[in-house]
Amino acid sequence: MASEDSRDKPQTCADIPDGGGSPGGADARVRFCLSEDGLKLGISRYTPPGPGGAPLTRARIRESLARAGISQPPSEAALDKILRNIAEDKPVTGITLVRGKPAVESRDAFLEPMGDHGRPVFHGDIVALKHAPEKPEDGLTLDGRVLTPANRAPAKDLEVPRADNVALNPADDTVRAQVYGLAEVTPQRAVVRPLITLNENKTEARAVIMATDSLDRPVTAERLARALKVLRISRPLLRENAEQALALARETGQPQQDVVLALGAPPKPGKDGWLELLIRSRDLVGTEAQGGRLDYRERGSHPSVEKGRQFARLHPPASGEEGLDLFDQPIAASSGQSLEITAGEGVTALEGGALFQAEVDGMVVVQGQVLSITDSVVVPGDVSLSSGNIRVDKGSVEVQGSVRDGFEVHSAGHVVVREVVESARVEAQGNVEVGGGILMSKGGLIRAGGHVTAQFATNARIQAEGDVVIGNEITHCAIRTQGQILAVKGKGIVQGGTLVCGKGLECNELGSPLGVATVVGVSIQADGDQAVLEERGAIKKELERIDASLGCADPRVILERTPPEKREAVLRLLRYRMKRWERFREITQILAEALRKRRQEFALAKIRVRRVAHPGVSIKIAGRTLTLTAPVERSSFHYDDQTREIVVGNL
Repeated sequence: MASEDSRDKPQTCADIPDGGGSPGGADARVRFCLSEDGLKLGISRYTPPGPGGAPLTRARIRESLARAGISQPPSEAALDKILRNIAEDKPVTGITLVRGKPAVESRDAFLEPMGDHGRPVFHGDIVALKHAPEKPEDGLTLDGRVLTPANRAPAKDLEVPRADNVALNPADDTVRAQVYGLAEVTPQRAVVRPLITLNENKTEARAVIMATDSLDRPVTAERLARALKVLRISRPLLRENAEQALALARETGQPQQDVVLALGAPPKPGKDGWLELLIRSRDLVGTEAQGGRLDYRERGSHPSVEKGRQFARLHPPASGEEGLDLFDQPIAASSGQSLEITAGEGVTALEGGALFQAEVDGMVVVQGQVLSITDSVVVPGDVSLSSGNIRVDKGSVEVQGSVRDGFEVHSAGHVVVREVVESARVEAQGNVEVGGGILMSKGGLIRAGGHVTAQFATNARIQAEGDVVIGNEITHCAIRTQGQILAVKGKGIVQGGTLVCGKGLECNELGSPLGVATVVGVSIQADGDQAVLEERGAIKKELERIDASLGCADPRVILERTPPEKREAVLRLLRYRMKRWERFREITQILAEALRKRRQEFALAKIRVRRVAHPGVSIKIAGRTLTLTAPVERSSFHYDDQTREIVVGNL
């Protein structure tokens, strides 16, 4: 064994002798080393025993420490290591044998994040550890010096409010999530932002779904079901939706947004009030004869009434059917809206406005909320050179012949053409009814504030607020209506052209076996959106000009660098900017709500084909396009607001 061990002697300590000779001069001896800060003491030199001398033992080390004036007890583990190293002829320096007491600095309580907070946590998962506050305490070196902490300020504790969707477990100082969500942890606060959101009437729960959680554990449908129960949602998990979203999340590595996890039952609003005509109305296309054949000659009469007859009744609205929310709580249903109808020209209201009686002979017209009986202008033959263009500011027009190529008919009421319209312009604030067909090889336009009806239409351009009802064929037409397009009573074939409707289309056959390009679209009118969009754009430009003139977005910085004489003007400009910003945010919310309502309206519009829809047909709804590549029989096409895609169903 080496006679002396001085290897790795620290350079930042002072040698301390053991305090006196040992009982036998040949016994093993040690010399101690104290660190400069006085908090660590180890062996700086070891002298092995001579012949007949006593070896170093635990007791002899303790005695040497006592003789050196060290009162603190040594580390038992350090004693073991020193004796083991001596036995193995290894260095004994660099081993801390005794430690002093360092000063404790004042430290506020703080939170330590746990897990990957870019991924979700579930109820009960640990999101942070709370470290308790530490009070300041004096320390003591091994050579008796008192160490004073630099910071003696009172240490502050922190609260973990349950309103942040977390809870503190005092048994182990863990902060645990109370809902499924994403955790955000700072030294002073822990929050879990929920990833399950409910719609306004609490009938739908949507979630953001990821493949794994913050501890890299797989997210499963069972865990999502428990997450719903934590929120006290009674409705069951839509497992198919959850499994499909989880599969996509695993495949793409991307979060899946707006996944519907549970559904309640929305209330069904009551039926609105409605007006019933008590007289026989004219059939829109024709009547079906025996065997199902359509008789275009027998069309009935346009709604008309004789003086003194009670011809219409106003029905009150009906109550709705209540729904259930996600918590199985009832949701009251709104009653139907009252229909306000007042008696106009030639009409008397009876029974408190519920029954209407004619005071003159004439045609029944409903315009807005007014029920009237008006006269009509009758053209005994064609609208042609013999009559010139027809324009009336009041009442309806009846053409007993045709409207010839290049002529015009304008009416503040209805227009009834007994035969055909040939490349002409016909405009009516009410309905346009054509007994024959519409042929527009040289241009022309049908525009109606109500319905448009005809036996057939070829190369026609039609615009209508109400329904467009064509009895036989619609060929290469451009039709746009806020109502429905119907072609079901005769052949009911729609092929070629572009047809845009607001409430759906129904026909017997769509497209052709030859693959003629036929486009059917659904468009929901939103007259107010453009004005709101223009206002939003103007405000945005105004805000950009203000920010450019101020040169900074921080009001405090702006005011600090503004000369005193100009601060009042700048302050007024900042206040004005704040008001315009609030309006900008309000408009953005209005547009978002309008978009949500339009998607719901899109879902109500259906394209129904009773026999077959051919390849070459394109369905366009809500920005989505479905182009058929194979025949589809007895089909229905509609927009699904949940998947935001066009789906195909059976009639």
